[in-house]
Amino acid sequence: MRLTLSTRMAGDVTVVDCVGDIVYRDEAALLRSDVKKLLEEGRKVVLNLAEVRMVDSNGVGTLVGLLTSSRGHGELRLAALGKKMQDVLKITKLTALFAIEETVEQAVEKFQRENTPVAVGELPH
Repeated sequence: MRLTLSTRMAGDVTVVDCVGDIVYRDEAALLRSDVKKLLEEGRKVVLNLAEVRMVDSNGVGTLVGLLTSSRGHGELRLAALGKKMQDVLKITKLTALFAIEETVEQAVEKFQRENTPVAVGELPH
């Protein structure tokens, strides 16, 4: 299934909704180019992977490349991984590498919590 991407804002976080397959060629290239631009702009990005049906080794490589691209620029979180995506990341032992949240809302909230200034004498939650 062809990959389609749509973006939306949740506060200052960009959510990229991915629908389809993240596989070799056009699909992985589309994800790489679109998300890399957002990260280079210094954005906080959540990849919503709930509707991703399949990912191959090239797709996994693309996700790792995006994580590398985010270092020193923007920030990247994965959210709402389906069973297949969870299995692939566990098998490849990449779950420790990525910031992964169960839902998009949790990923957005975590970004917002991390960037909330703490008043003097106030403890973070």
